[in-house]
Amino acid sequence: MAMHLKTSQPQLGITDQDVKCVELAGLCHDLGHGPWSHLWDGTFIPTVLPEITPEEVIVVKALIAGDRTRCPLGTEKPFLFEIIANMRNGLDIDEFDCIARDCYAVGDRGNLSISRFISSARDANQIYELYYTHFSLQKCLYNDMTTQAIEYMVADALLAAEPYLKLASLINKPDRYVFLTDHLLNKIEESTAKVGVFLLALSDL
Repeated sequence: MAMHLKTSQPQLGITDQDVKCVELAGLCHDLGHGPWSHLWDGTFIPTVLPEITPEEVIVVKALIAGDRTRCPLGTEKPFLFEIIANMRNGLDIDEFDCIARDCYAVGDRGNLSISRFISSARDANQIYELYYTHFSLQKCLYNDMTTQAIEYMVADALLAAEPYLKLASLINKPDRYVFLTDHLLNKIEESTAKVGVFLLALSDL
């Protein structure tokens, strides 16, 4: 999106460095959700991408946070801060990613094309499709009673397994945390008779 703005609207004065920082923020904006976020920000990125200057690190972090007050770029080009984490209306790359992923997961191809939206963001039909798709996902998936019931049951299963498997402590052990996938419920069911019986009871509901 930043590259598209740079080429289609040269009057904005977007530089290659601006594009690079926005792209890096886009790649990194979800990486802090794991237990090793500080390792990633403080050790991994500076090691594998040593060409990033300390000033650029500040800009990338500010872009990820959507906080234009954290660096001078926020005053010079505040619109760049609406690409990764749009605090004004929530329409950002993170939202696009979620919509594309979740539409694919439920088999809904719809009429929305994220790439078309980026290249023609002023097209009212594309904006309508984006909001309509977001609304539909909220109504039919995220806030669906069955989805919420399943989330409560999964939470109950995790809480029942916690005294035996100490899952919460794994957030401080990245080498083991990375193996916590959606298959975790199968592992819980196989682990102990007590937790397994609890999960079987849940599956009968």
